[in-house]
This record gives sequence, C-alpha cells and structure tokens, in this order.
Amino acid sequence: MKILEVFGEPILYGGQESFVFRTIKNMNRNRLHFDFLTPYYVNNPTYTKFIKSINSKLFCFHLPFKAGKNRFNVIKPYCKLLDMNHYDIVHIHSGSISILALLAMYSKKKGVKKVIVHSHMAGENKNVKHEIIKTVYSPIFKYYADILIAPTKKAAYWQFSKNLFKKKGYIVKNGIEVDRYTFNSQLRDIYRKKLGYSPENIVIGHVGRFSSEKNHEQLIHLLKYAVNYNKDMRLLLVGGGTEENKIKKSILDNKLQDFVRIVEDVNNVWAYLQAMDIFVFPSKYEGLGIASIEAQAAGLPVLASSRVPKDIKVTKNVNFLDIDSSIKNWYSNLNEMLKNNRRDENVTQQISKNGYSIKQTAKDLRNIYLR
Repeated sequence: MKILEVFGEPILYGGQESFVFRTIKNMNRNRLHFDFLTPYYVNNPTYTKFIKSINSKLFCFHLPFKAGKNRFNVIKPYCKLLDMNHYDIVHIHSGSISILALLAMYSKKKGVKKVIVHSHMAGENKNVKHEIIKTVYSPIFKYYADILIAPTKKAAYWQFSKNLFKKKGYIVKNGIEVDRYTFNSQLRDIYRKKLGYSPENIVIGHVGRFSSEKNHEQLIHLLKYAVNYNKDMRLLLVGGGTEENKIKKSILDNKLQDFVRIVEDVNNVWAYLQAMDIFVFPSKYEGLGIASIEAQAAGLPVLASSRVPKDIKVTKNVNFLDIDSSIKNWYSNLNEMLKNNRRDENVTQQISKNGYSIKQTAKDLRNIYLR
C-alpha cells in the first residue's frame, strides 16, 4: 500500500513534521510504503536521512512559501505528481484550511482511494474571516475527505465542523518516545555544563518555533521581572523561526543578553529539557502543545497559558494561568511550582496511560491506514 505524506508547509523542525516522522519511525511498516511531499523546501537533515533509510522518495516543488497568502500555485505541480505516481492513500498535514481542502479535493479527483486530512493546530480567537473560510471549504471536506484527524477536539473544531468530525473524525494523540525523555541526572549535568549554567542557576525553559502564537515576548517580560529578585534566573529558548531576530532584539533592548541562551532547531530536544528547571508555555493558542507533554515526561513542572488545551495536563505538574494575568502573578506561580517540584519522580507510566506513548500513536495511525 503506497502512502503519500503531504505537508502544507516547509519540512523544518515543527510539531507536525515531528509527529509524522516520529510516528512512522515507530510504526510497523509491513505492507506500507511511504513517500513525502512539501510544495516548498526541506531544511532538516535528520528527516532527509530517515526518508532515504526507508527507501522512500522526497518530493519538493521549491515554491516560495508565504504563510497566509494564496496557495493555488501548488495545484498544478501536485496534480502532475499524482498523475505520475499512484498512491492508495494521501495523508495531508497543514495549519491552513485552504491547503487541506484543495489538496484533498484534487487527491480524490486524481483517483486516490483514501484521503486523510489532519488538523494540527487551533487558532487564537474565532473571527469573521476564519469562519467564512471554514464555511467555504467545509463542503470539500464533506465530499472529498474520507477521514479527518486531529490531536484534540479543539484542533478538530478549529478547522472542521463539529458534525462532520463526529461522522468522519478520529482523535489521534501526538505520542512521544517516553523513555527517551525520562529524567537523567547525568545528562542534566552534561547539558548544563555545555550551556554554561552553574548549579545555582534556575533555568526557565521553552521549546517552540519563534512565531507570534508562541508568545516569546511574555517569556522576556517574565525573565526581566524575575532577575530583579533573583540574579540566578536564566531563560533557555530552543527553536527557530521567522520572529527569532525580533526576540533577539527584545532581549538586547531589555539588557537580558547575559541571562538568555537560544539554541536553534535541534533534533535532541529531550537532552535540553534535562537542563531546565521549569517549562513555561505562554502560547496564545495551540492545537495541543506536544512540547509541554515532552516537558512533563522529563519531570518538569509546566506553567501554561489558559489558552493551551487542557488535554496537555497528563501529570499533576501542570498549572494554567490566564495569559493576561500580571507578570507578578506569573512569577509567583513559577516560584511556587519550583518549590513543590520533585524532579526525580518517574512519570513514564502516567504519560503512557494517558495515550501519549508514540507506540500507541503508531498503532492507531497504522490501523487507520489499513482500515
């Protein structure tokens, strides 16, 4: 059975790419052959190497990527690719409703038997423009998508109608390689030394692309407030993205360059989580927020925005706080969580029990492919 995994964005280090490659890596691929497509570009050598290792093809159209802009330029090369290659299943991943719908429609028109459409995100607030787009493309999902998938109901209902998702939808949780993230004191020492942290430093951590919804500015404001009371406070940001330079400027403007480390996109996030003392997740919106699950697996307390789906709370170590609450209140909650945290607790069973083991995710997705 031939499956084409289609990305509506470039293949970089983001959550949806991580989901796809991590799941397929841990899947029983007997009877399944995967190829991969992005209409844009690839900048992740680890994923490229993995694709080669399983004798798969990687297709790139090298089109210019402009988030939020017209995507109709993908249609012609996409149809040409489907004419030249037969696929039993097309699985489409994107944060864009229009790209999900358009690729679903043309996949079915080109004879693909099973078209799967996957929502990986939710938005900040419903608005007239979003609701119009959702209404316009809803009939396409009704007639051309065979299966709808999302990690949470919030992500499902952001891009699909409730009634349609109830008929065609499946919740597939974003699993992680739980054992890899388990707290490791030796690895913690190695990475804290690598990052230049002393035993006295208290490291506030965050993992996520530099984009507006991740709300890095809130982290900068929190750190600026924190160092007024404790000069041992540090901020570790792991990720890359379009707003990285903006955040670097904010760090300089606030004279925090000696208190912040930025580690650009890496494939061993688990190692950097070991160096942290608390994970702060002030997102304006999330489809799920897999980084917060990974942080919990590493034994970290997680202080999250109330706009992050409550589904992330799989251990007792998660608190939610209103995004508009005062920085003083964020700092107070952070200190309280640090005080009560026991990093040595093994939370592996809790993570797996709540369905966030990658092995379970891989089984669930394989069953959908073969169903």
